[in-house]
Formats: sequence, structure tokens, C-alpha cells
Amino acid sequence: MTGAGVFLADFLVLRQHRPLQSGEIPLLVSGLYKVCLGLQLAYLPERFADESTPVDLPDAAGFYAYLEENELLIGDAEVCAGTPAMILQAYEGLVGRHTVALTDLPPACTSLDID
Repeated sequence: MTGAGVFLADFLVLRQHRPLQSGEIPLLVSGLYKVCLGLQLAYLPERFADESTPVDLPDAAGFYAYLEENELLIGDAEVCAGTPAMILQAYEGLVGRHTVALTDLPPACTSLDID
């Protein structure tokens, strides 16, 4: 899921049908990119389980505790700018515990011609 969020901006710029130009990427898409990239870098599957033992994803509080325990909110190249509440909500949304209807999207996103 995080990979899709990271590559969405690339897709919108590089697609053949109505590619977006510089400055046309909606704020929601660029924000999704940043959140997904951060979660992707922080949550690598090998950190939670080896290949022989599948493990359920932690709940949001467990994920945040993992970030804090492993000092993943502050890195050599960047610092997470999200508040704990924002991180918890983003995680819940990405793991499918918080649904978003297409009608909830802002107009800038409903006109992007993506499913």
C-alpha cells in the first residue's frame, strides 16, 4: 500500500494521458507521498517478522511504540514532522482500518482520472 502511495505522484507526472505538470500535483497527493515514504522506510517487513513466521500488523499504538523504541522518528537525513495523532491516523488508513469514500476526496483529486 505504501508503494502505491509513493508511486502515485510519479504515475500522475509520467502517464501518457493528461500528465500533470510541475506545480499541478494536488497537496493531498504530495502529502500521501511523504507519509507513505516515511512509513515505508520505517516499516520494513523484516523488522516485524522473519519469512517463516507470518505476523499480523501491529495496531496503531503498537506501531507508534515501535517507532519510538527504535528511534525511527528522527533520522540522519530527516525528522518526522507528523504529530503522534497524525502518525496513528495515517497508519490506520494505510492498513485499512479507516475507510475513505470517494465522495470524501477533495475536488482536486476527483478529477485526476485514477481509480
